[in-house]
Amino acid sequence: MIKAIKSPFIFKKNFGLINERTKLLLFTYNKRIQKRLNINIIDYIYYSKIYKIAETNGKRKEYMACNKKLMFNGEYKNGKRNGLGTSYFYKKGTICFEGNYKDGIRNGKGIEYYLNGNIEFEGEFLNGHRYNGKGYDLENNIVYELKDGCGHVKIYHEVYNRLSFEGEYNDSVRNGKGKEYNICGKLLFEGEYKNDKKWNGVFFNEQNIYELKEGNGYIKSLEYEGEYINGEKLGKGKEYYFDNKLKFEGEFLNGKRNGKGKEYDYNGNLDYEGEYLNNEKHGKGREYYSDGKLFFEGEYLCDYRRRGKKYNIRGKVEFEGEYLFSDKWTGKGYDDEGNIIYEINEGTGNMITFHYNGKISFEGNIIKRERHGKGKEYDEEGHLLFEGEYKNNIKWNGIRKYYLDNKLLFETEIKDRKIINSKFYDNNNILEYKNGTGYTRKYCYLKNNSEYLEFGGEFVDGVKNGKGKEYSIFKNLIFEGEYLNGERHGKGKEYYGNGNILFEGEYLNGVRHGRGKEYDLYNALIFEGEYINGKRKK
Repeated sequence: MIKAIKSPFIFKKNFGLINERTKLLLFTYNKRIQKRLNINIIDYIYYSKIYKIAETNGKRKEYMACNKKLMFNGEYKNGKRNGLGTSYFYKKGTICFEGNYKDGIRNGKGIEYYLNGNIEFEGEFLNGHRYNGKGYDLENNIVYELKDGCGHVKIYHEVYNRLSFEGEYNDSVRNGKGKEYNICGKLLFEGEYKNDKKWNGVFFNEQNIYELKEGNGYIKSLEYEGEYINGEKLGKGKEYYFDNKLKFEGEFLNGKRNGKGKEYDYNGNLDYEGEYLNNEKHGKGREYYSDGKLFFEGEYLCDYRRRGKKYNIRGKVEFEGEYLFSDKWTGKGYDDEGNIIYEINEGTGNMITFHYNGKISFEGNIIKRERHGKGKEYDEEGHLLFEGEYKNNIKWNGIRKYYLDNKLLFETEIKDRKIINSKFYDNNNILEYKNGTGYTRKYCYLKNNSEYLEFGGEFVDGVKNGKGKEYSIFKNLIFEGEYLNGERHGKGKEYYGNGNILFEGEYLNGVRHGRGKEYDLYNALIFEGEYINGKRKK
């Protein structure tokens, strides 16, 4: 039997005087949590979120254990990153850093990237920190330089090219005067930093200002309300969305969620209540549907469901057992009368899942949490959407259909994952796709067995040619316009997530090139003129 090991430390709130305002005493390891979760070495490796192919010397790869995404590809020595390597963003899979490592951290020459692929910093790193080099905004403009870890630095939010921080760096971290802004551009804090912590200064909200002295003070800013001790959140506090809606309320330790807390969605509905460890759900907890009904209750480990009961919208137990990365792993599924309708063992078996209204969404075979073999999918109205064969969660062979307002909108035949033939029903017209030419739609598969429309438009010989539209994972339109040989080419428009226009103008070989207009999130014109190879002409 594998011997149980200790999980990361659990901290609990008690009472011991730290200053006049806050009482907190730290307890180290909580054996009650270890016993309840029965953590063993295999669990710990899985739930540490990253696993390595091998801890030896030479070229190796690291993957996310939960979704098998590549996280690092490079050289190892003594089981650690040493030498040249490339690391990747967890969610998007694009490169976040490429360069030199020493004893597992960045040391030497390297380049850091934004999510969109543009360079954020290029130069030298020391002990994991930027040391010598140049920093860029999201439009490839040089905005600061570091020398021996010192300089006046500008850091930007990933999405809208707005300042997140501006101020002094010393010893490669925030030291000295600086300012922080939220994603809307509103000032959150202005003052002095010490060893990367806010130390002396003022927090802002819409009505008042709150002062921080020597890292201590009670704060009510646009994003946080609560106690600061030694430059970190400590004790009971509240976090807010960018527009001041409540996001979280609970206990903090070392600047992170630690202890009991409640999490809310953007509409103010309770999403989760329970225990946290280092900003992650960890221990006992409950999740809820948006209407307040119980969705899940049980135990969490490193932000994932570990074991417990899942309920349907009618309050009936739908599944009870163990989970792996919040996916059903070993247990039993039930109908509304409490009858067992399926059993799975280590993510393998014949499984049935349901929509909120109780109708079947999927029935078929799964292997190690992934759909593999024969299966069927249905929509909430009971229409058959797909019947055929799956491979590793992907529809591989079969017929798939899409409905809108109970009317057949689109149907396609796929073989070896490729579209063979398709028909799109547009009012009284039928748009056909045969032998790689015509109108069709392409969908992107997600890890949670769902998919989204990625592109709809015209193809020639299997390549985008003509008019088309691109969509994001959130199902919103992000581009519409003309294509040539698979690239944006000609006139087109880009859109923000809220539907407002980001850019309208001309493209060449996939990038902005020619006349164009650029707008901010709120439709204000911020640039009009000429673009060359994706950059504004100055």
